[in-house]
Amino acid sequence: MVEDPRILTSRVVDSPDTDCACPATDLIYPRPAVPTAARFWQSAPDRYHLQLPDRHELVCSPSVGSDIAVLNAPAVALLATFNTPRPLQHDPGPSALADPGISAALADLVAARLLHPVGPTSRPVQPPPETLTAWLHLTSACPLRCSYCYVPKTAETMDVATGRAAIATLFRTARRHGIRQLTLKYAGGEPTLCFPLIRQIHDYARQRADTTGIALHAVVLSSGVGIQPTMLDYMRDAHIRLVLSLDGIGAAHDVQRHFRHGRGSFAEVALALEHALASGLQPSLSITVTDQTVDTLCETVAFALERGLRFHLNLYRNHEQSALDPQTALLTNQPRIIAGIQAALALIETHLPEQRIIDGLLDRATFGQPHTLTCGAGYNYLVVDQRGRISRCHMDMAQPLTDLQADDPLQAIQSDTTHNLNIAVDDKVGCGNCPWRYWCGGGCPLVTFRATGSAAVKSPYCRIYQALYPAILRLEGLRLLKWGNAA
Repeated sequence: MVEDPRILTSRVVDSPDTDCACPATDLIYPRPAVPTAARFWQSAPDRYHLQLPDRHELVCSPSVGSDIAVLNAPAVALLATFNTPRPLQHDPGPSALADPGISAALADLVAARLLHPVGPTSRPVQPPPETLTAWLHLTSACPLRCSYCYVPKTAETMDVATGRAAIATLFRTARRHGIRQLTLKYAGGEPTLCFPLIRQIHDYARQRADTTGIALHAVVLSSGVGIQPTMLDYMRDAHIRLVLSLDGIGAAHDVQRHFRHGRGSFAEVALALEHALASGLQPSLSITVTDQTVDTLCETVAFALERGLRFHLNLYRNHEQSALDPQTALLTNQPRIIAGIQAALALIETHLPEQRIIDGLLDRATFGQPHTLTCGAGYNYLVVDQRGRISRCHMDMAQPLTDLQADDPLQAIQSDTTHNLNIAVDDKVGCGNCPWRYWCGGGCPLVTFRATGSAAVKSPYCRIYQALYPAILRLEGLRLLKWGNAA
């Protein structure tokens, strides 16, 4: 019996919440306006092929924004017939057109962008943003003294009037720019120290969303210290998502995330997580990987997998306030970081979840969401501090560009060229020919600038990305083989 071509595809359904600016809007790939019947089609350029068990292959083409796909041997052979351009209607073999399996497979390959109409190719276009993401820095206070924290600790906290003004300004700005969704990130410091403020701000934001028709998403970014059950109940009922910082289990967490006098915080984070799950709230975990914690990363990932939690692996970002040595964290220990994350990926392979998780597995990468900008800084992201000043990045609040009194703060952020470090990846030295460039975007531009003195070069983490992307893709291929097209 002849085996039909089979294509399994994976798309991003819901990107994981992170403690950073979200990726910018997906790129648009212009296609030639030629009637389908007249087109010749060809297989996607720059395809990446990875062998999987049972004669399957993972195939994708990040440079043209294809889906991640798993093809069986007949599907691989079918795709190869388009290495030389031909019409979709052309019969590549006896009775092929009579086989509905061939027609369905061709439709799947087109939908996955693994087949493209022949024609002039254009550089992908960054469309106007549909989402505005705002980081609300509610307070600089925090009971913890984490070794890599970039926030100078003060007791200064946003007042209600400033919070309401921020919401009014954000909705006004969204409407002016035709934006359909506003995402709020309640952050600090430790934002739950002023949870009554979160409630008042968010209740007001919900009212504005109802009257404007703009969708509202929100997340609280917390250390997990001091969270009370009543807070969790409100977040659940108000549909606010929760991200907890967890860098290890027990002492592995405590070495980086501890109270002012050195006492570890893991016990309180674990308790907050337990209470959140009991309340019906499903937190996600933000895991910062440094040379201090990478050797115990497997334990942390196992902890998340056992509880069905989504998680995001962040590589350490150097800055002036950090107690860690940036050269050691960024450069010297990269082989250890690679080995530690590879071990964690091997662990995930033995516990493949049904849902797609690869978009949180490595720093700024979002597989399947091609973007020329690493994040939304300078494009569809802004930061409002406790005084109402507005910056382009939460790690660079010392250089505000405007404030809540501005007529159009997003336009002020977008038009500023003096402080703009978020350069398109195609314009970065060392990135132009990289097949992964539209998934990593060149890495955090601020990290690159602080490590090299320029944001127009590839990330100092490039070696890590290049070493781990194939292993991460392999995980997704194995997940698709196990679970099919489940998201």
